[in-house]
Amino acid sequence: MTRIAYWPERMEILVDGHAGSAEKGEDLICAAISTLANTLQAVLTIQEEMHGGTVWNKDKPFFHAWVKSDTDLKAQAFVIMETIATGYAALAEQYPDYVSFEVVTEEEEEK
Repeated sequence: MTRIAYWPERMEILVDGHAGSAEKGEDLICAAISTLANTLQAVLTIQEEMHGGTVWNKDKPFFHAWVKSDTDLKAQAFVIMETIATGYAALAEQYPDYVSFEVVTEEEEEK
């Protein structure tokens, strides 16, 4: 199962694990998850002023993306993160046996 966590206040997304709906290389759910991750990575690479970053480990699989809060493009970055997170949430809703999605608030982390 792929576990996805999204921290809207921190503008951070963490994707961990393989969906497991098919063999590696044939898993369409993993392909959709990777497409969203690749899209976010491309935007953060092109929009350097967003002060974002990504870490990939495709062997595990693991993806981590974030935008620093000091960016002048914070509003635009937030819309992009929300858009990607919405895509992940839709995948989790459609394929709950293979994808979990959680929105983590700062309040929840303090508990």
